[in-house]
Amino acid sequence: MMPEPPYITIINSQETIRSWADSSDISANLREGVLRADFLIIPSKGYLDRPDLLFFPEGTENLFRFLRGLQNSAFRVEICVEEEEYRELALHADLLFIASTIVSNACVGVAVKLISEYIQRKLGSRRQETNVKWDLIIQDDKNDRSVKVSYFGPASEYNTVVSQAIKKLFEAQPNPQKRTRHLMQRSRWRYIKQAKKKR
Repeated sequence: MMPEPPYITIINSQETIRSWADSSDISANLREGVLRADFLIIPSKGYLDRPDLLFFPEGTENLFRFLRGLQNSAFRVEICVEEEEYRELALHADLLFIASTIVSNACVGVAVKLISEYIQRKLGSRRQETNVKWDLIIQDDKNDRSVKVSYFGPASEYNTVVSQAIKKLFEAQPNPQKRTRHLMQRSRWRYIKQAKKKR
């Protein structure tokens, strides 16, 4: 039985950006883009009687466009699927499933912040009554290993709970966090400028 939200789990993972680039049936051009990515959206695998089915939660295309609109030379976004193989599945109406993501450890703060902004834009006042499910895989670039942070809980508590978990993970690693704060400032400034233009 699933515990009452919010809850968060943290486990070791073998998944990295390179492991997905090497194991996925993608073109050489897309593989190159995947390997350059700081933020990689990956598919879920297996659904009902189709254990080999690769799919993304409903709304992933909008998420990808949102993130692509905010990327810069220091924060590159990619999705690990060919366009003709892309498929979305609607899973549960009362949950906002966000596609699983792999990020470099230096960009994890940016990723958490941008997903928070995406949730706010998508749900608005419904954040209090909607649960969110998201798996974030943080890749240790130096040691070629990863940690998987899984959140399930109210959308309104996502940013606080996930940010606290990330902070604990990085307490003994100040250098990646320093770069993360710098990237967050750059991404936030670009977001503000784009918002002003839309007005």
